Amino acid sequence: MKRVLIAAAVLIVIGISGFFLYKYVMTYLVMEKGGRINSEYVDHSGQMLDGDFTYVDNPVLLDIIAGEWESKDGQYSMTLCDDYSMTLVWNGLTVLKGQMDFTYLQPGKVETVEFCLNDYILKDNEDAEVGEIRSFYYEFGEKSGTFHMQIAGEDDKNSKVEFVKKGEE
Repeated sequence: MKRVLIAAAVLIVIGISGFFLYKYVMTYLVMEKGGRINSEYVDHSGQMLDGDFTYVDNPVLLDIIAGEWESKDGQYSMTLCDDYSMTLVWNGLTVLKGQMDFTYLQPGKVETVEFCLNDYILKDNEDAEVGEIRSFYYEFGEKSGTFHMQIAGEDDKNSKVEFVKKGEE
């Protein structure tokens, strides 16, 4: 009986010391801790990058897109503010006031950025639904980018609206 208790105690001690050895190796020798930085994951500015060479840089894009936007056909106008608020006007009628959200990942070549809105339903002054936004994204261009919005009307027909920044047509 004494041998069984001694063997059990030895196995418990080996198990506990193995657990702490594993934790030490994984925490201090494998993980990036204590100032150890893999040089492949740092860009020229010293910003730490994730595994696919990107980091979130929303303020840079927000500075570019904040301002007045107008659709090419003149029916819609949009105001984007640096506090992530948005106002959409259709033929002089404000149909949407809300907040937007997005994730702009850099560095690297980015073609488009998809935007999320807190409300996708377009309403008139009497709170009646006049349409719904199905997609909303920004596409980078040579001089200035463009916003693209797909709107479904009351008849459920989709119309595509392209916005250009006022003064940069």
